Amino acid sequence: MINSLHSRNKRSHLVLKLSIFLFLGGCASLPTEPFRVAPVKKELLLKDICRDNNIYWQWDSISQVVTLNLPEGDAKVLVGSHIVLVGDRKIFLDEPIRISKSAVVVPLDFERKVIGDVSIRSKYIEQCVLKKLRSVVLDAGHGGKDSGAIGRSGLYEKRVVLDISKRVKKILERHKINVVMTRDTDDFETLKNRTEIACAAKVDIFVSIHANSSLSRSASGVEVYSLQELDRAARNEDQRKINAKIMYKGLSMEQNSSDLNAIVSDMLYVKKKPESDILAEKVVERISNLTKAKNRGKKESKFFVVRNTLMPAILVEVGFLSNQKEERLLNTSAYRQKIAVGISRGILDYGSSE
Repeated sequence: MINSLHSRNKRSHLVLKLSIFLFLGGCASLPTEPFRVAPVKKELLLKDICRDNNIYWQWDSISQVVTLNLPEGDAKVLVGSHIVLVGDRKIFLDEPIRISKSAVVVPLDFERKVIGDVSIRSKYIEQCVLKKLRSVVLDAGHGGKDSGAIGRSGLYEKRVVLDISKRVKKILERHKINVVMTRDTDDFETLKNRTEIACAAKVDIFVSIHANSSLSRSASGVEVYSLQELDRAARNEDQRKINAKIMYKGLSMEQNSSDLNAIVSDMLYVKKKPESDILAEKVVERISNLTKAKNRGKKESKFFVVRNTLMPAILVEVGFLSNQKEERLLNTSAYRQKIAVGISRGILDYGSSE
């Protein structure tokens, strides 16, 4: 009995010593703050990826389809699916995309497989574009004291088209295309100045961006104007002669030769008309397909900026401010981005065509 009690006391004493040792050792080694292991990210917010890559995207909460407007076409994926469709191609993600706290969440491989893959392929697009198209003049209509059309809610055309023009500029510059703006602030530029800027800049095409208006409030849709056939008198208009001289200064040719000037002017006109038609058709189709707006088609006109520029030129009417529905759409950043993407894709299509 005594031996048993002695044995228990010995064990208790040993446990107590070990406890004190561990306690003291632990106190000496414990950090002042608990050690935290950073969680490994397995997902990313789609809005962050698209913002960093300057890509317009949207999520239709009814159909649950997420759409990204990529350089070579739309990418679509259904919430809950791990398959992304880009045209006829299928891209398989490691995990399905999902919605968390009203935000679209994508797996880590999304940017590499979808955005990164498209960036690599778009190098080919750039090479094709640069063969035919290196520089563009973007002409945001109106400005300053000239507000242009005004919607029923008070939306000014000059503000809408300047915002769209800036967005187009940003997209085209991603494709290494030089962009000249006739205005990049709320300033007034005369029609004469706009055409002279284009001819002095030695650009390949001229794109003027406007918003429409009509006495008929039901009128809607997008339309693009190219040059109507000019008679001899129109082709000898004073402003065309001034712009021709501006352009000729940059050419390696005999100066002040009326015969040579006439030949070059005719050559420019012969090229301008059919090329303008091609550009207009591609732009109006792209905008209409992307925005789902009514396609009012390619039309012809003798607008001052279209007829007095010597390079292929078009005038884009992006929608009707006199139409309440289209005015509401044009007042949103998302819709203006869609239009900008449409215009840009049409320009890129033109640049890569034979």
